[in-house]
Amino acid sequence: MPNHHFSANKKGHNVAHSQNISVPQMKHESIIIPSTSAPTWGGYFVIDFRERNCILHDLLLQFNASALIGYTSTNATSPRYTPAYFWFNRIELVQNNNVIDTIYSNQQFISNQLFNFDEQRNLINLGCGAYNNTTQRATLAASTNSYYVDLWNYFQQGHLPILSQKDDLQIRIYMDTLANNAVTGTATLTASPISTINSCNLIAKVTRLQFIRFITSFKINSIKT
Repeated sequence: MPNHHFSANKKGHNVAHSQNISVPQMKHESIIIPSTSAPTWGGYFVIDFRERNCILHDLLLQFNASALIGYTSTNATSPRYTPAYFWFNRIELVQNNNVIDTIYSNQQFISNQLFNFDEQRNLINLGCGAYNNTTQRATLAASTNSYYVDLWNYFQQGHLPILSQKDDLQIRIYMDTLANNAVTGTATLTASPISTINSCNLIAKVTRLQFIRFITSFKINSIKT
């Protein structure tokens, strides 16, 4: 006589109903999306996230900046950039033509210092130029390098699905001036500091929802037939 309290799972094992679950096939990815417009110091640019059928988990900005020049120095700890958290005045996260959240430099810096374990916090700080390590920032500023800003945002907390056009995300980034982010230290200024932001990419952590693609395909095929 069959035991109705048990069933066969996808691997053929006979398990209790409470232990038998069916999780849709999903794929976890980190994707890189270049900015739609060119980033400049003191300017404004946007990044458009238009991926569909996925859950968006986290947002990270990757700035690529040239060497900081226009100084002479006898001290290895200067000149340098400020940590990349302070390169922007504000960032707006826009969905369905509504500003859902506004991100500020100080808020981002403090959130990442307070709400991460030390190992993660130190890694994040090294990626954007460590606030407590002037030598590291001077080394980065001596040549063209990438700087990473891990954004503390509502996707990180809510893991929201991006399913249709109304869910598309636009990131509007309002940059601060170079004068506010070039640190002289003990260096001598021979001219105005010179620096170029070569690019800014969005690195997004997503989970692909394969079953939604199947349902969409099924509905389209049903309509055709």
